[in-house]
Amino acid sequence: MFLVLTATLTGQAFAGTAGVFQFVTGDVRVVPATGKEQPARKGLPVDVGDTVVTARAAVAQIKMGDGAIVVVQPESRLTVAEFHYSGKVDGSEKVRFRLVQGGFRSVTGAIGHSHQGSYLIDTPIAHIGVRGTDHETYYFPASGSGGRASPEAGAYNKVNVGLTFLRNQSGEVVIGPNQVGYVA
Repeated sequence: MFLVLTATLTGQAFAGTAGVFQFVTGDVRVVPATGKEQPARKGLPVDVGDTVVTARAAVAQIKMGDGAIVVVQPESRLTVAEFHYSGKVDGSEKVRFRLVQGGFRSVTGAIGHSHQGSYLIDTPIAHIGVRGTDHETYYFPASGSGGRASPEAGAYNKVNVGLTFLRNQSGEVVIGPNQVGYVA
């Protein structure tokens, strides 16, 4: 079953499946839109609407159906809000993540390399768009950190390769390789 699922996901997503967990360490949970939480494990599908929740020392790597790799960092909440990929770049491909806490790194697949508006990350304070890249996005809410030092509240986006943009009601800024953008 796993081999069939993996082979299928390298070509296209089906029936709401966006990707598959490739690696899980620590306490990682999947909360489907239906709300019945379950532990994540290697080989478990990630469906559209699922939220991946990582604990303090936990990390999860997901291979998306378009070939992208997403690494969810510790203390994060990342939802796959939309995903469509038919196995070819035809204008209908799209991925949208919702990051409400923490961060993730993504090396984009076919969707991130196609149309500019096809890959989007929503945070509570800004939107990040990707133009074929390797990038890291973080969002830290303005709340207590339980006594630990924490970064300044806001949305951050670091580009390793390619370009991204940060956009909010005040405007948009393009971020290039080896640059970091921030929205308070």
